[in-house]
Amino acid sequence: MKKENSKATMLYKEMKDKHSKEYVNFSKDKVFYAFSDDQFKEGMQKLHLDADKDEELKKELSNSNIEDIIGAQIFLHLPNDVIKENHIDTNTFEPTNLLLSTSEYDKYYEIVDVSYK
Repeated sequence: MKKENSKATMLYKEMKDKHSKEYVNFSKDKVFYAFSDDQFKEGMQKLHLDADKDEELKKELSNSNIEDIIGAQIFLHLPNDVIKENHIDTNTFEPTNLLLSTSEYDKYYEIVDVSYK
């Protein structure tokens, strides 16, 4: 049994490493981390995106059939004090899990693009 657990742990680690590498390769020109409003604005400009479209896109999404959505580009910008208060480790931070787990952080994300079928 111990040998099986060891093998499962190794397979999981290999899968996690593979996914991490794929994410880094995919996101290097598409993702930025900002720890201030100025850094967020710079990142948005670097990606040629308009944060002002956020409210319009949120309304559009809320009126859409979720089955018609094939993708959305969302930026999460958490203030430093929120990171500290919630003991968020920025080195191991998984933004998707945070967005999916609670609505507490809804005010910290911007929707910049939505793709439909």
